[in-house]
Amino acid sequence: MYELKTERLVLRGWRESDIGPWAAMNADPEVRRYFSRVLTPEESAASAARFQAGLEERGWGWWAVEVVATGEFIGLTGLDTLDLPEVLAVTAATNLPSRAVMRRIGMTHDPAGDFDDPEEPEGPLRRNVLYRLAGAPR
Repeated sequence: MYELKTERLVLRGWRESDIGPWAAMNADPEVRRYFSRVLTPEESAASAARFQAGLEERGWGWWAVEVVATGEFIGLTGLDTLDLPEVLAVTAATNLPSRAVMRRIGMTHDPAGDFDDPEEPEGPLRRNVLYRLAGAPR
């Protein structure tokens, strides 16, 4: 399995040992504050299995993130698009920390692409914002 490694982090495939910490994150209301609900342990395990299957199928997707110095699993990061003319990112309009990251890496808010998530109930998490980043010239 292909891994991406920096001095501080490793992006790698999912391991059985990741499931417990991943489920704990998804059960934490503070971690899930920009989602409509927390996940059950079963839902977390199923999502990790889907992420791993995507990595195996395509060679890219949603990687587990590990701290090099400690080997600790700390979350996930990944791609849903690859080799496209631009990268898109979506988050709840109220998720100011994620929006700040998007701006910091050079993404631009596209208000014309903002939308209401039909899977979210009415409330502060329903409105989503779209950010764009142009890809490298081909």
